[in-house]
Amino acid sequence: MNNENGATSVVEEGTGRRPGAPGPETQEREAARRRGELRAKQRAAGAEEERDSSTAPAEERATQRAFAALVENVRDYAIFLIDPQGVITQWGEGARLMKWWTKDEAEGTHLRFLYLDGGSEDGSAEAHLQEAVERGEYTGEGQRVRSDGSTFWAGVALTALKDDDGTLLGFAKITRDLTATHAAEEARRKAEEANRAKDEFLAIMSHELRTPLSAILGYVDLLETQTSGPLTDRQSEKLQRIRASGMHLLEIINEILDFSRLDAGRFAVTASAQRLGRAIESTLPLVQPQARAKGLELSDSVSGSSADKSYWGDEERVRQILVNLIANAIKFTPSGGRITISAGASQQPPSEAQLEGSGPWLYVRVEDTGQGIPAEHLEAIFEPFASELNHTGQHGHGGAGLGLSISRRLARLMGGDLTVRSEVGVGSSFFLWLPASRRAADRLFSKQVAPSPGSAPPEVRQNQ
Repeated sequence: MNNENGATSVVEEGTGRRPGAPGPETQEREAARRRGELRAKQRAAGAEEERDSSTAPAEERATQRAFAALVENVRDYAIFLIDPQGVITQWGEGARLMKWWTKDEAEGTHLRFLYLDGGSEDGSAEAHLQEAVERGEYTGEGQRVRSDGSTFWAGVALTALKDDDGTLLGFAKITRDLTATHAAEEARRKAEEANRAKDEFLAIMSHELRTPLSAILGYVDLLETQTSGPLTDRQSEKLQRIRASGMHLLEIINEILDFSRLDAGRFAVTASAQRLGRAIESTLPLVQPQARAKGLELSDSVSGSSADKSYWGDEERVRQILVNLIANAIKFTPSGGRITISAGASQQPPSEAQLEGSGPWLYVRVEDTGQGIPAEHLEAIFEPFASELNHTGQHGHGGAGLGLSISRRLARLMGGDLTVRSEVGVGSSFFLWLPASRRAADRLFSKQVAPSPGSAPPEVRQNQ
């Protein structure tokens, strides 16, 4: 485009303005600020405020005043009036609190001053006014501009006001601040992305670590068969160390994978009636070698009627919990100590157990004669990556620190709980609580471990 001096001026296509020049929205905001300053000066100089000189009927004036009171006094929403040309005529206190523009700045300013340059995500002020005229109302969500230039998410309803003949009288606009809602949605979206990234990482870890680890343990088994020749005592000892280290690493990997599935709500349990004694009998052979190696007495005190009682849950998960509890007791009990497994029933469990209903409940107690746990650490040991605190409250034992956290989540997923009582210098008792009947379990399966944001609830399959 050539100006009158023959020079060429560049104009942005479709906007009619030079590159870098402020858009009509910004120009409107600048005019609003000047208008506010001018009115403030006039007021300071003693200029009289304009008064309502309406000659409308008394009933109409009463309606106008009632609406004006609504505009002025509502605080949770921004309510204001606009004339047929899109110029704001009445600006309430709720609008000031939400949008930060004063009454002096806003009244007399076109609606576009609240929009981003070129329009917001949901469109421009002009487009919204036109839609309200044509369809009676515009509703949508988009960012709007406050007086300091910051933006916020707004949910708006712009309604065209017409008389009985259909003549446009103006517009009424109501705005809600949706910033917190959008922030929560964004946080949930990021959490979902983080969960997906975590799942991908764990899938890779499961394959890339477990596959070679299984091969290492397989070669240990092969060497121990001595098909390639006899082993010396020293070689056998080193193979046992390799096996122990490999099994320890495999246990850590499995704990991390279990925790991930629980945290994502993808860990399924199968509920059915199971004999309590069988769960304990199948657990003890898995932990007795470690107890003997450390010189501990492992006592099974579950017999008779206690062993024959039935719980409602997943036998495999119950055994997983018991193995973890007994292995922890072995780890934290000094040589020469004693670990006792007992069981019983209760109609009213202790207050620390997060159980609902009247029961009855079964419990399995794993009691040790270790150092005990300080009272201030009794809940901390169930936190992820903190369950390997030793009995003085300090770190120093191997493991991922997920065993007790996983065990409590599994117990609660089955409608039970995992609690602890301990006394420093005496020992600790862990209690696994389980529903003793189908009725008790059905009430509690609705109270499951809460998954991470964006995750599905845990799955519980019940066998008839």
